[in-house]
Amino acid sequence: MMIYTLYSIIILLIANIDVTYRKNKLITKYILFALIILVVGLRYELGVDWLFYRNIFNGNNKNTLIIEFGYKLLSSFISFLGFNFWLFVCMINIFILLILYHFFKKYSPFPFFCLSIYFISSFGFNIEALRQIIAVAIIYIALNCYLNNKKKYYTILCLLASSFHISAILFLILPFIDCHFFNQLMKIGTLIGLVIPTIDFYPMKIIFIILDLLPNNAFLEKILFYFLHENTSNLFSFNLIFKIVIIFYYFFKKKYICYELMNKRISLKTLFSLESLILIMLIINIYFSKCGTITSRINEYFAPIFILLVSYLIMINKELINKFIFSFAFSCCILISFIRFSLNDYFQKQYIPYRNYLYFIINKNENSSTREQSVRLHWIERKK
Repeated sequence: MMIYTLYSIIILLIANIDVTYRKNKLITKYILFALIILVVGLRYELGVDWLFYRNIFNGNNKNTLIIEFGYKLLSSFISFLGFNFWLFVCMINIFILLILYHFFKKYSPFPFFCLSIYFISSFGFNIEALRQIIAVAIIYIALNCYLNNKKKYYTILCLLASSFHISAILFLILPFIDCHFFNQLMKIGTLIGLVIPTIDFYPMKIIFIILDLLPNNAFLEKILFYFLHENTSNLFSFNLIFKIVIIFYYFFKKKYICYELMNKRISLKTLFSLESLILIMLIINIYFSKCGTITSRINEYFAPIFILLVSYLIMINKELINKFIFSFAFSCCILISFIRFSLNDYFQKQYIPYRNYLYFIINKNENSSTREQSVRLHWIERKK
């Protein structure tokens, strides 16, 4: 547990250093990159998905779960080249690290703040969801193309991302709804979505019950399983309320953000497109709030944009002390969320003790059977 505590403290310290210090931050960059690669990229046998992905990599997978062809092709190719599975895992994390760094550096006044917050708030995701990590990284390459008016490349890259995780296909709708009319429509939809649960009416549940009557489809079946079998009693979770507050505050301060971005020569069209994406996230979070599994996975695509908007809210504070207070308060919220995650039963069973691939190389005699048994037991219990 000590490793996770040190990781969270150091990475959030770096986040606040980025906000408060304006000098050359090259050393900060190297420390942050090294920390993320060492703790996240080089982790070993953490979570419950690694065994499944390792079996695919080694060509002995017996699971009937549908896996997107893009991931299978890449995994097979890297395996064919003779790389170890855990080096492949590290490559994936380095890939998303570099892509998000480039994105934040281009669009945020505090790129290391954004990167630090992302790799602590999405810690579990970046440990386990290999296919979707690649999809998220490709989506942010695509978004960079879209924001630079290269929409053909955007479409191609979205399709490529969906070949690693089908959920990425959602982003194909962006060019069609990225306009003032749909933005206003989504704002109205958000307000309606906040009201209708008070009368115990959930339109998405009705839609999915109807879809359940259709002929079986592997991907649809998986979504239906999550939606129809996972019934969250707490409709408005702390995380959802937190996002709503931040987003509403963003719109309240939007004119100041626009002014600052114009001074930094960042196109307001870029901001408008980011708004469209954040509203899509909010709509999904509200209307699918009864299904935490679906929203948590979809949220991973939007998490960097949400953090980017937070960096804009920090930016508009004129006084350095106010920037620090906002940054520190937000960091504390993220830390509390991480602590809550680390204290749950799943984390205690599947993440503790922390294991690192470099340590495994040195101590090759270390027995992995206990971790494998824990993973197998998890999936057996989940199928009950």
